[in-house]
Amino acid sequence: MTGLLPVIFIFKKHQKFAIRSFALTLSAISLRLFKYIIVFLLQTPPMDTYRIVSWLGWIFNLVIAEVVILYLLKNKKYNGIKT
Repeated sequence: MTGLLPVIFIFKKHQKFAIRSFALTLSAISLRLFKYIIVFLLQTPPMDTYRIVSWLGWIFNLVIAEVVILYLLKNKKYNGIKT
């Protein structure tokens, strides 16, 4: 049973990394969505819009990923494996 514990640890680290990677992959979609919202609501100049949206596309998705990791994956039961 002791040989299984490192595998479980690596699986958990990999799963967290995969969630963050998926969130950053979706940043291209959220970047365009934020662009339309900011231009529609704030009507900022194009360069300011680009600067705001480039940060929002990454930060927003990473915050959502961390929330998913902290609250959904920190249960007593972790994908069928009790920790």
